[in-house]
Amino acid sequence: MMKFYKENHVNPFGSCLPLLIQAPILIVLYRLIIGLTGSVIVGFTIAVVVTTGPLAGVSIHGGHIKGGTVSDQGIVTKGTLEGATATVADRPVGSVTGAEIVNGKIPTAQVVNATGSAEKLTDLTVQGGEVRGDPKHVPKDSKLERALVKSGGEMDSFGMDLSKAASKVTDSSAIPYFILILGVVATGYYQQRQLTARTPKTGAANTQMQMIGKIFPVMFGVISYTIPAGVVVYFLVSNIWQIGQQAFIFRNQELPPPTTNGKSSTSAKSSGAGAGGAKAKDKTKPGAKATPKGRAGAPAARTDGKGARRSNRPNRGSTAKNQQRSAADRRRASQKSIPPKKTPRKDDT
Repeated sequence: MMKFYKENHVNPFGSCLPLLIQAPILIVLYRLIIGLTGSVIVGFTIAVVVTTGPLAGVSIHGGHIKGGTVSDQGIVTKGTLEGATATVADRPVGSVTGAEIVNGKIPTAQVVNATGSAEKLTDLTVQGGEVRGDPKHVPKDSKLERALVKSGGEMDSFGMDLSKAASKVTDSSAIPYFILILGVVATGYYQQRQLTARTPKTGAANTQMQMIGKIFPVMFGVISYTIPAGVVVYFLVSNIWQIGQQAFIFRNQELPPPTTNGKSSTSAKSSGAGAGGAKAKDKTKPGAKATPKGRAGAPAARTDGKGARRSNRPNRGSTAKNQQRSAADRRRASQKSIPPKKTPRKDDT
């Protein structure tokens, strides 16, 4: 195989070029979906009790919680507090950033003032809050931006959230995600079947292509299980487009001749034609009756109307008549081959 590649100046890695060209597009699409579906928690309150020290009577306002979720009971189960301001007697004394929230509680938080010094707070409680979308890569106050903010960063379509991966959905709502993944695998198999149908059935190259055609769809199925459903939709649409494109191209092309034991059907047809010509030469003359052959070239046995078997022994009378006819035919042929004598006319003398 490597000798074939070398003689024909073929790079075996050339088939990977289309995948390499698509790789930046997939990366950008993945990052775009992640950016569009960002969300934050706002509208919460933080309760803290400090009775001594420079932060006595401190309160925390504003800010947002990134990467957080709110339970059905209105409790922030996890997230990170960002951009909050600490005030004492309505006077800002510092900011609170990077405080981790676990089940509605902040175990420890640091208040950093303008000089860079920090004071530590403990046992803070987060109450209430709602999820709001925080999309990126879109113009502010655009229709898309307002829709994403209102939906809380979700991209609901086809009965699923396109910003989530099937691996992160554990309830019955995961059914549409798996249907989408099965669609990617099925269209991938069909696409590879289109390609292998145009190649010879034998040879090492075709065996490798068939193996790749079985592995690649499964690989894309595994990848689709771990990435946002929006990228999986891209895979499905791309496969359907390529199937239609290949069907249009193949419809205007002739199929390659099938091979049998390494020889094309063209040679088989030519050999068959030669054999047919040889058989045609063996045919009897027009008008002559062909004698049915039996075993070892002997005349076949004949039966009369009553089913009685007649002998295959030739009739002597008919043989003699045939010989006489052949001799008469030869005499006629010899007479025709002799040109007639030219009789001189009286005017020539």
